[in-house]
Amino acid sequence: SEMLKAAEVAIRERCDVRGGALEEFGAEADHIHILFSLPPAEAVAGFANAVKTTTSRRLRRDFPSLKRLGGALWSPSYFVSSCGSAPLETIKEYVRSQERPD
Repeated sequence: SEMLKAAEVAIRERCDVRGGALEEFGAEADHIHILFSLPPAEAVAGFANAVKTTTSRRLRRDFPSLKRLGGALWSPSYFVSSCGSAPLETIKEYVRSQERPD
């Protein structure tokens, strides 16, 4: 959907600003999956907050129908996991496989 494309662009920009990269983006009906890289000095909590703030503002600006929903666009929680020893391509494929709702 156009809304998901706009969210992906906003998240990619947040990664770029912090010297990282958005590696993969996938979405389901009620959440998104992103695989990103950040320099070691960047705090993940600060990044998550920036992503939520930026996407909320941009989506509410560009998609006025969201304003009627009221309340927060994002829940206060999020899940982060490092890739550890898992092959990067395996993780990318998982994120890629997430269905985008139409």
